[in-house]
Amino acid sequence: MLSIRCIPLLCCALLSVLIAHGAVSAAPNASPASSLSPSLRPPPSISPPSTPRTLIILESEEQKQTHSAFIQQLKDRGHVVTSVLAGDGVKLSTWGSYHYDHLIFLCPHAEDLGSGVWSGDVQSWVDSGRSVLIVGDVDMAEPLREMSEEILGVDFDPEGYRVIDKEQGVKLAGGDSATAGSTFMARLDETGSAYIGGGQVLGGKFVLYSGIGHTYRPSELIHPVLTASATARSESKREKEFASEGVDTLLVSAGQLKNGARITIAGSLDLFSNRFFTQSFTATASKSGSSSSSKQQTSSNSIFVNQLVQWTFYERGFLRARELTHYKIGAEHDQNPQSYRVSDKIHFSIVLEEYDGGVSRSWRPFHAPDVQLEFTMLDPYYRLNLTESPQGSGRYVRDFQVPDVYGVYKFVIDYHRRGYSWLSLSQSVSIRPFRHDEFERFIWAAYPYYTAGLTTMMAFAVFGIVFLYSTRTNNKQNASGNSKTQTRTDNSKQQ
Repeated sequence: MLSIRCIPLLCCALLSVLIAHGAVSAAPNASPASSLSPSLRPPPSISPPSTPRTLIILESEEQKQTHSAFIQQLKDRGHVVTSVLAGDGVKLSTWGSYHYDHLIFLCPHAEDLGSGVWSGDVQSWVDSGRSVLIVGDVDMAEPLREMSEEILGVDFDPEGYRVIDKEQGVKLAGGDSATAGSTFMARLDETGSAYIGGGQVLGGKFVLYSGIGHTYRPSELIHPVLTASATARSESKREKEFASEGVDTLLVSAGQLKNGARITIAGSLDLFSNRFFTQSFTATASKSGSSSSSKQQTSSNSIFVNQLVQWTFYERGFLRARELTHYKIGAEHDQNPQSYRVSDKIHFSIVLEEYDGGVSRSWRPFHAPDVQLEFTMLDPYYRLNLTESPQGSGRYVRDFQVPDVYGVYKFVIDYHRRGYSWLSLSQSVSIRPFRHDEFERFIWAAYPYYTAGLTTMMAFAVFGIVFLYSTRTNNKQNASGNSKTQTRTDNSKQQ
């Protein structure tokens, strides 16, 4: 009976041996792992595609003509553009595989976005690391309001509100006049200029705006790009109340989530229109009933929108790191070792590159003066500035000495800069103490102890000699004195 009960156990053991043998035999055929840490590479979901696929959801067929310049900008940069009408429905993915890379909503007044692009679908889209551009407008419908609030925490002003600037009027060329300050020159926010490559790209020109404002919950993930001027405010045309005023009136905001997804919110459909792309206007100032006009100028909407959309769609400000190397100075042949010894001198280097989404669609060296390296064990022991060497190469280097504390350390680069994708990468190394045969034969710091030991030994030797010698002399004297006393005693007895 015992042998019969053991048969299942023996079968299980034999099966385990066969499985283990199969795994071992299959191991040599496996592809070798990369020497780079996984965090050195961008997540596959947000890597810039060679041929980006962009889906635009429109309100009507007329927008293909009224916004043709904006659509043409995308095509000129290599986008494969697909346009559908709101309500027709579209399938963003099939079994987790997405059919598009970027999503644009140009349908602020649509009451029905269609199946496949509701808030839950777009939330999954954003969770996968893909980008979204949401364009609102005056009297916008609820679907895009809810979507903006759920995805990025943006609240558009209530229905019936519009941003106006009665003090800084704009007179449009061609007989078209802006009524009651509804069209005005927007202000580029200082912190938001990083999203369009700096304020200098506008060439001193202004951005025309006509639309609605918005607010957002305080967050480190979203920042204003375009705001109203100090004399503007968002007010209701019915109740004569205002929701915000001055530079607190946000017009365009952009954000980058922790998974790398980029989202841009704008409150003006005209901002992307052909009319505002090439509109000539005259800025007028109205004070105390009098008005004055300046010279005619051209809007910079085309440049602003082009730069903003490039950032949103990972064509600019997208970073990657490669060739992370470190070695002991003097042992350049042994790169990226698993361990170092305390007090070793280390050379660290890494290459940082930025994606150029222009015609070339290639990676170019990234230049920045604020890249730092942290050498950490729980807490940073060192936080060091990296230097680009040689200049213009994109390779950042630093030499430093390992601290005199052994343990498991990490090389950490955690680079967060507004307008750029985040770089968070690390590599672990062990720091060991000196082995018993690696210490110096004579340590300079121990010379006082050496001297004390030798002095003690010499003093003991001198004391021993003196002690032994003085004891032997006393014994001789005592012996001679006893012999003399004995001789006297014998002589007296004889007498």
